[in-house]
Amino acid sequence: MEEINKIINPILFLIILICFFLPFFNLTCQQQKLASVSGLELISGTSISTEGISKGFSGVSIPDLNKNIKNENVSPEPLAFVAFLLALGGFIISFFWKFAKIGSAIAGLLGTIVLIFLSSIITDDILGKVHYQLLNIECAFGYYLALLLFVTVMVYNAYLFIIKANYTVDNSTDLYERMRICPACGTVNDRVSMYCNKCGGSMDNFLN
Repeated sequence: MEEINKIINPILFLIILICFFLPFFNLTCQQQKLASVSGLELISGTSISTEGISKGFSGVSIPDLNKNIKNENVSPEPLAFVAFLLALGGFIISFFWKFAKIGSAIAGLLGTIVLIFLSSIITDDILGKVHYQLLNIECAFGYYLALLLFVTVMVYNAYLFIIKANYTVDNSTDLYERMRICPACGTVNDRVSMYCNKCGGSMDNFLN
């Protein structure tokens, strides 16, 4: 089971990194997808083509759209870059088993927060470039999968951390319960000892 736990975190973080190659957000109009923006395009910056959007309205004349939209550049989004770095950092730290649980849990928590904030600001960022009131921004499959995996990493490693802490406490309690202290010299003996291993004194008075 321990060996399986060691490979789960790297796999989850690797899938999150792959998610950045998938569509993170879709530009839509009246539930029709016009364009997609991947996670890597958010990191590096991208452009929205007038021609690509105009073709989405087949047979519909939209003068305002053709007038206002050109090849608008969307600036690189720092939060997308931070989310990518958290996934990459979590992937690397997951190989250091001593810090894997707490490090992965923190990366999962921060990644979740960053992606939530990203979805709240990306609409203004993109639609601020494309001035048409019927256009809308929707989260795509890559975004949802990355968010779900960040949450999974956070919950999974927090669970492992709690289990390990409880196991350590239980072991300490068991060790204490197995000890008997000689009433004569104070030497620690096994709980089943009838006589002290150091002074040979009787342990009968210490029996529960």
